[in-house]
Amino acid sequence: MSEKPDPQKPTAPDELHWGISYLREDIQDLRQQVGAVHSRVDRVHESLTDRIDGSNQSLTDRIDGSNQSLSDRIDGSNQSLSDRIDETNNRMDSMHQSLGERLEGFNQSLNVRIDETNRSLGERIDEGNRLLGVRIDEASKRHDARFTWLIGTLVALSSIIIAAIKL
Repeated sequence: MSEKPDPQKPTAPDELHWGISYLREDIQDLRQQVGAVHSRVDRVHESLTDRIDGSNQSLTDRIDGSNQSLSDRIDGSNQSLSDRIDETNNRMDSMHQSLGERLEGFNQSLNVRIDETNRSLGERIDEGNRLLGVRIDEASKRHDARFTWLIGTLVALSSIIIAAIKL
């Protein structure tokens, strides 16, 4: 550690004055060195702050560019999808219209065929009814003739039986 001053040796005020002067110079040197260290730390701090700000700005610019690029790509994809959906909807509308026209044509054709079939069936039914009426009339006339003959025969037989009973 430090040496203890010899108590027998008196210190002169000159020596004390020179010792204080050296201490002052050492303190001033230390202050200058500390000031230089502070200046250097401040410069390093400013340099790092500038670099960080530059990096932040660079990252912000890159992120903004990426965001804009992604936004443009998304907008493009959305527009493409919208165009494809519109095209699909137009095709579906066209198909619906075409199917509607075809169904309307089919319905008209079917209605014409149904009308023709109904008319033909009506004519055939009318012809069948007319023929059936003729046959019924002929059958009725035959039945009338048979009935008349049967009644005549019964009357004749009854007359013969009554005449035979009276005899």
